[in-house]
Amino acid sequence: MPTDPGELIHFFDTCENLWELCEVPDEVRAKLLLPLLTTKAKSLISRLSATELGKVEEIKTFLLREFQLTSRDYSARFYAATRSQDETHALFTSRLKNLWGFYMKGRECKDFDQLVDLIVADS
Repeated sequence: MPTDPGELIHFFDTCENLWELCEVPDEVRAKLLLPLLTTKAKSLISRLSATELGKVEEIKTFLLREFQLTSRDYSARFYAATRSQDETHALFTSRLKNLWGFYMKGRECKDFDQLVDLIVADS
């Protein structure tokens, strides 16, 4: 699990894609996820019940809410992003696409017309 809360959605999406690829049953996904969490995330999820800890969606929703990731955060990260010395252009582009995608997902933007409205409203 990344230490930067801005990378959480990407982390969860990657986990879900790998679980689908490997056909991991739903009932073991949370058990596979728990050891990957950071110390801070583990201490936060200690407030969840045993039933909630058995569901990846419950853990994901809880952690995203606790780390208070908003679409505004992703927008700010997108506009402030710079390529680091050890980052290739392809990786930087991928990171920018992820940030923009998370921003659009947070604002429930699903098509081109909504995207235009979103950009105009935020300008």
